[in-house]
Amino acid sequence: MTKFIPTALGIIALIGVSLGAVEYFAKASELQLVSLRLDQKISQDRCDWVQQRIWALDDRYDKKVMPTTVKEEYRRLKAEFRRACEK
Repeated sequence: MTKFIPTALGIIALIGVSLGAVEYFAKASELQLVSLRLDQKISQDRCDWVQQRIWALDDRYDKKVMPTTVKEEYRRLKAEFRRACEK
């Protein structure tokens, strides 16, 4: 009888720990959702940065002639914005 109580408590503790571990660690579907949201956030942040850079160049060279290097950068940014951000 004295060995039964510690054994029963040990089994109950083992079951509790195993059920707790299942709830503690994230499930694959939850990780996939978090990963998708993170990818969307990174993409949106990139689009925002590209748009800000385009607007900065527009403001700076509004009525002025852009140097060749700036013009190339401006065209590259516009192409990147169209390709990645206008989906």
